[in-house]
Amino acid sequence: MWACQACHVLYPWRPVSVWDWSGGCRPQPALQLVGFSGVDARQVRFLLQGGRAQCGWMRELQAVRARPMNVRNLRLEGVSMERRDFLRLSAASTGAAALAPLGTPDAAAAQRRSGLLRVQILVFDGVEEQDVIGPVAVLGHAGHQGGQVEVTLVKPGAPGEVIGTFGTRFAVSATWDPASGDILIVPGGGYGMKDGPGVHALIKDKALLRDLGRAHRSGVLVAGVCTGVMVLSAAGLTKGRPCTTHHLAKADLAAQQAQVIDARVVDDGDLVTSAGVTSGLDLALWLVTRELGPAVAVGAEAVLEYEQRGAVWRRL
Repeated sequence: MWACQACHVLYPWRPVSVWDWSGGCRPQPALQLVGFSGVDARQVRFLLQGGRAQCGWMRELQAVRARPMNVRNLRLEGVSMERRDFLRLSAASTGAAALAPLGTPDAAAAQRRSGLLRVQILVFDGVEEQDVIGPVAVLGHAGHQGGQVEVTLVKPGAPGEVIGTFGTRFAVSATWDPASGDILIVPGGGYGMKDGPGVHALIKDKALLRDLGRAHRSGVLVAGVCTGVMVLSAAGLTKGRPCTTHHLAKADLAAQQAQVIDARVVDDGDLVTSAGVTSGLDLALWLVTRELGPAVAVGAEAVLEYEQRGAVWRRL
């Protein structure tokens, strides 16, 4: 994994040979670059040739304003390691105290998250079912893996039944209180039907947009999945901020003055967004890693038989 200093995008790879670009693309099979999608950049730095960028490939990365990352006490020469194994190493071997100087999600969580993590998921008629079920499954399994997390489906206005894009019926017993909870997840759905149920109805709801702003100002971490990010944009929460959404809505998001990032998940502190549909799984796994620690995330991944996909963009 490396991070571009210009745009801060994290680039993950599976094991590949390091190539010497300055010498006619000669492979150096003794050195392997191993990437871990969904891991904070400050956790990973490759100790190639004693940590110095001596090979032409590393010098080329530096020439395009990119830099390698570091992992303490871990040498990755000729070693293939999966992201899940690395997270286990971070959680079990290194420990939060050792990682604290690196500013990793786990170390930050150890300082910040001491009690129950309260997550609300806003549901509405026309909501994309996967945008809801993905985070519910991840966060639910995180709770079974020792994470202190409470997940509540909430509905604007009053409790009641919500019908999803494909006819799934959700019985929602809680009314959304904008100032309560630690994290609010806003899913998408129905973006292609401007006059039907879905996110366009929320975008037209001025009271709901004001409540989103109130939730954000009160300290709630606001997260958007897929075209749910367009609702956050209508509320003014993405203006000038790095974020992402479904690929079919990115042009609209950019036109509304957001800084659109081509990444699976974009973490800008109190605003976390993800790309299309299934990326709700990845957003939820990232939030678990960030707020509850990598050990809980690894446990949830193991039960789900799913590993977080794609790059996580995060300010360094």
